Amino acid sequence: MNKTLKIYIGLLILLFGGAIAIEFSKPKPINWSRTFNEKHTIPYGTFVLYNELQLMFKDTIQNITVSPYEFFDDYFNWEDSTYTTSGTYMLIDDYADVDDVSAQELLDFASHGNTIFMSANYLPQKFLDTLGIELKNDFNFTGKAQFSLANSTFKNDSITIDRGLSNIYFSALDSARTTVLGYQKFSEEDRINYVKVNHINGELFLHLQPMAFTNFSLLKDDNKKYAAAILSYLPDNPI
Repeated sequence: MNKTLKIYIGLLILLFGGAIAIEFSKPKPINWSRTFNEKHTIPYGTFVLYNELQLMFKDTIQNITVSPYEFFDDYFNWEDSTYTTSGTYMLIDDYADVDDVSAQELLDFASHGNTIFMSANYLPQKFLDTLGIELKNDFNFTGKAQFSLANSTFKNDSITIDRGLSNIYFSALDSARTTVLGYQKFSEEDRINYVKVNHINGELFLHLQPMAFTNFSLLKDDNKKYAAAILSYLPDNPI
């Protein structure tokens, strides 16, 4: 191997090593996947919320890894048609992927004096049909919205979010059993985005902006106050 070739090989090795060093020195790209997973620390995970829940609620926080039907069916007493467990079922996701059988199971669970809390852009159709609810999706929006609560107690807990939103809102409700709890404003008009619906002996709290519960939102400014106010309506029962 002549001297010139050795020099060329040495230069190539240096260039290759430099390229590797530059690549490893680059900051990792941010993962903006909308997982809403309680174990994920990425912007649109819910790791922060999950850990705060254990401080906000004195009772047990239990993870459910099966469908609502599979979970609650094991707790249903067929002899006297009651449940042997009680509490609040919570689901926060971009899309509430709950099949009709599981959605009916959740309605049955609520009807026995329990609570359902669901924050999602899209709610189960079974809920909408049973509870007399209609949603509307306004595709013409700025991408920035103010969230507020109807109760004057929370007048200072309004926040503004400017990323990852949709403009889906409650366009029709059964006023006989529904209480409006919160609004979103993308332009000049308030739209309903948080309600409580009485269902026989229980209740459902339905919220349409799950982005408010993500790590990205909760760690920005003082946004955690809005999430805390939303969840303050829930009874202090097992989650």
